[in-house]
Amino acid sequence: MIAQILKELREEHGYTKTAVAEAAGIHRETYSAYEKKDDNIPADILSRIALLYNVSMDYLTGYTDTPYAIRGTDDDVETLFYSLEEKDRLRIEERMLQMLEYNEEKHNEEHK
Repeated sequence: MIAQILKELREEHGYTKTAVAEAAGIHRETYSAYEKKDDNIPADILSRIALLYNVSMDYLTGYTDTPYAIRGTDDDVETLFYSLEEKDRLRIEERMLQMLEYNEEKHNEEHK
């Protein structure tokens, strides 16, 4: 799965294998092998590749379908939020409201 994700990301961004390998600090042949076979890719290499594409490590390793790595300012987070599909924004808003209600109930119980 990681091999497929690496290849898809590289192609989506228009990078060569050489460019990604240089960004990750490895030889082109090593990177090429990572795209062919899910191997034991060291975490520091995966981290550099995740930074290159601005995706989370969880996405890069196939643990989530959400590629976004949230780094930066509140404005960046807001921009990311509004770039999501409406159905995803609604799910997030609903979950946030549930969390706020839970916290309010807990606070009220503690201050009775």
